[in-house]
Amino acid sequence: MYSRSLNFSVPLSTARIVRRFDREVDATPRLTDHAMVRLCESRAVKPFGEGLRPLHSSERELVANNLRLVRFLARHFRSDSVISLPDLIQEGAIGLIRAVESWNPARGSFSKFANKCIRSALITAVGDAYVDRGIRIPKSHSARRYDVQRYQRELAQKLRREPTMVEIAMRSEMDVDEVELALGG
Repeated sequence: MYSRSLNFSVPLSTARIVRRFDREVDATPRLTDHAMVRLCESRAVKPFGEGLRPLHSSERELVANNLRLVRFLARHFRSDSVISLPDLIQEGAIGLIRAVESWNPARGSFSKFANKCIRSALITAVGDAYVDRGIRIPKSHSARRYDVQRYQRELAQKLRREPTMVEIAMRSEMDVDEVELALGG
């Protein structure tokens, strides 16, 4: 397993932090499908209700070898967010750790499950960043808002003007009232 601790004693700029993270992730050898299955099967099963616990060595290796996926998804969400890339990577890593802890081989592919958990953590983080209120918005509403905003941007590029609520509603397959609610209007 590859592991090396980073020394953050010297303040680093965001770009330097991301470059250092990229080097660390790229230095981690890729797992073959067979090795991934072996790691998934050898991880310790958490007893129900145990709560927080340190990750088993195979779980740490799964996290380290799937940080490329976190980096890819965080960069995808960067353009849609007011959150910095290191913060998005951190949120995605938390989602990856949750995926490693709760994944069950009977559910199917680990990569697909991890992708879903990472995206869920990122959507929640982006949704929470847009809210200036003390009330937390439910995850389903955050996801809907994110999708509607993405459709709005796509239509604006395609039409070369600001799309109407009706056009956004048709593209997102929602009612106009739902679109207005999702956009906060």
